[in-house]
Amino acid sequence: MSESIPTPIRRAKSLVNALLETTGSLVDRSTDHVMHDLLGWVREDSEAATIHARGTIDVRKADGPESGAAVVTPSRFADPEEIGWLESGRSELPYRRDKLWAVPQMWNEMALGSIGAATYIAACAAANPVGMTAGWALASGGKGLLLLADLGRPERFPRVFAKPGTSWIARGSWAFATFATAGAASLLPGPCQSAAKAVAGTSAAVLITYDGFFLNRAKAVASWLPRSLPWMLAAGATTAGAALASALGDGKSATLPVATVASAACGIGCTAGYLTELSRGNTAARLSARDLVEGPQRDRFLGTGIVLGAIAPAVLSSLGAGSARSRTWSAAAACAGVVAVRRAVLQSGIHAPVIDPPRTSQSVDA
Repeated sequence: MSESIPTPIRRAKSLVNALLETTGSLVDRSTDHVMHDLLGWVREDSEAATIHARGTIDVRKADGPESGAAVVTPSRFADPEEIGWLESGRSELPYRRDKLWAVPQMWNEMALGSIGAATYIAACAAANPVGMTAGWALASGGKGLLLLADLGRPERFPRVFAKPGTSWIARGSWAFATFATAGAASLLPGPCQSAAKAVAGTSAAVLITYDGFFLNRAKAVASWLPRSLPWMLAAGATTAGAALASALGDGKSATLPVATVASAACGIGCTAGYLTELSRGNTAARLSARDLVEGPQRDRFLGTGIVLGAIAPAVLSSLGAGSARSRTWSAAAACAGVVAVRRAVLQSGIHAPVIDPPRTSQSVDA
């Protein structure tokens, strides 16, 4: 397959992947250090599953007469046997976390596209050309580079535009191409600038909501199916876009801080709804809820995603909207939250077998 990819594209893919690995590692270490060491959210218990920020679980052995068995931390979402189906690693128990889409290209591409689109819309509303340019560059340039890094067969590229009536991949491709073109035209003076803004703003709204609806189509992963998922992801992106547009502005806009607070509140509500839907779902959905609230993604989802990505921007926008430093920190926290939530959602996606393995004990469903 690699022979069919032109050499310049292969080199560009390698460069983008190297940059992703380096910057992703730095960001992960920084945010995980804050959540792990400063907030102290990770428990270190010798008789429990120690949760590491990198998303792995080190199951400790119990002391005493039953030292050969691993101890499973009690969960409100799943019983110990269901947790064992996922964490045992045995091939005959085929509950497994997704590896195909849970990769840096995917969550960074989602984050850059939605943040850039939301920033463009917020900056348009505030008549902020700097914010509009930054939003267009993030969505068109950033997302475009990551799409290039994920390009496997260039000769099949035109197929992504096929069947927009039924395919969210096609809808997203058309929205991205339209935004990139109309957004560039809206940044140039001319008689068509207002029309270009309207077209770019409409396509940007599709990009903001695209991530969740795209995941909704992946029927094999129960945690990507809740109806609240697109709105949770869109609310986080809107918070980041409003905060970033405010940080790039002169601080005189009264609308952007209000939009930041409102979208953050909406995002927290949608997150509660999302977790509620997971807790009422099948075994795979409840195991994903456990990963997000109690398991390996807890610090990333609740700490970086909710505390840093929603609560902190809302507080900073409410109390320090007139301060350039507060606006900058608010934007940085919100953007980190967008990346963290998308990464946590992707990495907590669990594939379930058609039929659950037979139970070996009388467990009560969580």
